[in-house]
Formats: sequence, structure tokens, C-alpha cells
Amino acid sequence: MNLINFFDTFFKLDVSRGILIKEGDNIQLICDLIDGIPFNITKVKWIKTSGDGTDVIINETSQNEIVWMSVDRTLSANYSCMALNEAGWSEQSNHLELDVKHLPSQPIIRPINGDYPLKGDNLLLECLLEDLGKPEAEEYIWEQDGVPFQDAHNSILNVFNITLVNRGNYSCAAVSAAGKGPKGNLYDTLAITFYLHFLFCFSLF
Repeated sequence: MNLINFFDTFFKLDVSRGILIKEGDNIQLICDLIDGIPFNITKVKWIKTSGDGTDVIINETSQNEIVWMSVDRTLSANYSCMALNEAGWSEQSNHLELDVKHLPSQPIIRPINGDYPLKGDNLLLECLLEDLGKPEAEEYIWEQDGVPFQDAHNSILNVFNITLVNRGNYSCAAVSAAGKGPKGNLYDTLAITFYLHFLFCFSLF
């Protein structure tokens, strides 16, 4: 009497930091056996589906799990697995999408109304990003000398009627669902303007 051996696999993903996967997270890929005779797995093929739909075997292991440390966006793709027991190779498992999010890039701060606004003018600064991140940034954090502006959450900062207290270092950072990106800085804003203005006034005495 011939025994017909069979088994099936299911692919799943365990993430150490929750559902949202972002660059720097550690993830665990698991090829689970749903059913089979015999039940033990001796090898697993890990398969990546490229953008054109081509399946590529990226690894073959003796364990049913692999761990990737500090993932980055280049690993974003659809993955599946196949497992081997004494009955042979299983059918290819379900496909699982790995979508690695990333933070917004470091911004550059650009003065909108000139490099040297005068006392009493408005100071307009724009927070420029090369990459808005994935998902895209929805909020901005502005600071002067490390102190946040409480009501400034857009890419443009408007400081009205500037005085000497507005001198200092300005920074901005973009925030998305993946987290806060790195800061961009504009150092010693208004220092030259007020210094020259003071010398001019002083020379009148």
C-alpha cells in the first residue's frame, strides 16, 4: 500500500515594533506548516517577487524562519516560501507584502523674504525637503535655539515684527506616521542685520 504524503505552508511576518514597519526595525519571516504528513520541515526556500512579477529565490535555509536586522526600504517587495519534507517540496505559499516605511529627509531652510530682513519686518522661512518620506510628512516642527514654536506646524514659518529677541538659530524637521525626520538648521539668523543696523544708528550720535 502506498502512502500519499502531503503538506501545505503559510507565510507570515512577525515584527518586533508593531504593525508599521520602518527603516531600522528588526523583522522575522516565518514559513509555517499548515498541514502535512510527515509534519517536519527539512528545508525552506525564501522567494521574492520582483516588480515585473518574476519570482527569485533569495535564500534556502534549514530553519522555517529568518531574521532581518535593521531593514531598509530596498527590501520592500512581495515574499513567499516553499518548504521541503520527506514528501517533497510544497506548493508556493501565500504572498506577503513587506512595505518598509522611511522617515522624511533632512531639510534645508530657505529665507523667503531675503537673507537680511530688518527690524520690524516679518521673517519668512521655508522648510524644504528632498524626500517627504513614506508615508509623506504631514507636519513640521520649528524651533528657535532648541525651543519649539507652539503654533507653527506648516512648512513655512512666519515670525511677525521681528526684534532682537528673534535672533538665533532656527531649525525645522518634518514628521510623518513613520516618525520625526532629522533637523535642518539655519544658524545665527538676523545677526548681521541687527549688527549693521546698530552700527548705523550708533554713528548718528
